Amino acid sequence: MTTPSSTQFLPRITVQETLPLVIQEINDGTHSAEDVWVSVYKEGMNSVHGRVRITANEEGEGVGFDPRDGVSFQPSDSSSTFLISSPSMSVPPTPVHFPLSTPFKLQKGKGGIDCLALSLKGNRWAAGGRDGMVRVGQRSGGRALECRGHVGDVRGIEFFPSGEVILTCSSDLSLKVFSALDGSSPRTLTGHTRSITSISILPPLGRQVLSVSLDGTLRVWDVGSGNCVTLERFDKPINAVTSWSKEEGREVEAVAGLDNGTAVWLTLPTFSSAPTPSTTSTPRKRIVLNTQSTSPILVISHHVLTSGSESGTLTATGSRDGVVSLFHLPENSLSIKEGDELIPYLKLQRSTDSLTSLSFSGSSSNPSILLSTSSGLPCRLSVPLPNSTEPETKVRLVEEFAGGDCESVVIVGDGEEIWTGDGEGRVWRYKSVEGK
Repeated sequence: MTTPSSTQFLPRITVQETLPLVIQEINDGTHSAEDVWVSVYKEGMNSVHGRVRITANEEGEGVGFDPRDGVSFQPSDSSSTFLISSPSMSVPPTPVHFPLSTPFKLQKGKGGIDCLALSLKGNRWAAGGRDGMVRVGQRSGGRALECRGHVGDVRGIEFFPSGEVILTCSSDLSLKVFSALDGSSPRTLTGHTRSITSISILPPLGRQVLSVSLDGTLRVWDVGSGNCVTLERFDKPINAVTSWSKEEGREVEAVAGLDNGTAVWLTLPTFSSAPTPSTTSTPRKRIVLNTQSTSPILVISHHVLTSGSESGTLTATGSRDGVVSLFHLPENSLSIKEGDELIPYLKLQRSTDSLTSLSFSGSSSNPSILLSTSSGLPCRLSVPLPNSTEPETKVRLVEEFAGGDCESVVIVGDGEEIWTGDGEGRVWRYKSVEGK
């Protein structure tokens, strides 16, 4: 283990959520002028609290913006996006997006959304949360399909490669397979003894799926038979997991995020046919990813590097204290001895709020991460490659997603759109700069 990684602090920009309504009312003639607030925060610096005076143009078309008190503000090519900066805090013009349309409410009076997924095929979304209901719909709109069966909070949701089937997990100790076409559930997987916290569908076809739980076990399930075929035991509760395989037929790599602030990287077997059930843990080489903190890891994601001189896999963990830790996992784990630890090549933080979702986006040579917290603040951050010189200078806030209250949010994206779900059961759609 080498010198501890320092944490790079990044700014956060917040804007009055009624800004689009204020602009509409001035355009409609309801008001002739009105102020909205803009705030910029960064650890270790005095925050800036500015205002923007919005007035009707004298020509009678559109509105004008007059920023003051330490912020700069200008419109963009999109009516839902504004460029905001703070010279005194060295924050350059940064896109702040408002939703493309009015949010739609999925769960009236029954709690918020804890997990959200977009399909790579079929143009669908799926959401689950605290009322135990799973809802699936078309991104183009229309009534959502309700998938019933869970009796506890839905903690994780993923689409199978076809885009027509989803996998869910719940605090009710079960995983379920649902049809995204009619809501039926042909398979329920049981065996965990405490709440299931995270799931992953194993490549390439999704014949096996992975789950982790507060019971300290990682389990691989054969979907066809419903059997648990691989069992890994840990001495701490597991809150998150991610998995990948770089080539079809190769063993699957997985990283599990534990409650003690460490993550564990291990290799799992794959099966070409239905394997036999397993109820015992088989010893496997485990490599510890040490975040240098005891704050529990709550979310985790990976990004396979496939271009240029970079190889291996980036893994990002998000903790309860709001810190994102970036690790570089080499192409071959044989180069690391059993018992060795990896430390982050970079640590990022915007606030001390718990991370609620974290996912990689962008290309192999230019990755970024989408993240959100228990106080909202969904955003995209650039991520430097591990061999970059002075990587801390190449981290930046790429874009903010505004419009919701300060409540727990989850965020997902597909390169074209960004979707968020919040603690009041609302889903919001945004256009991302990545999709332009």
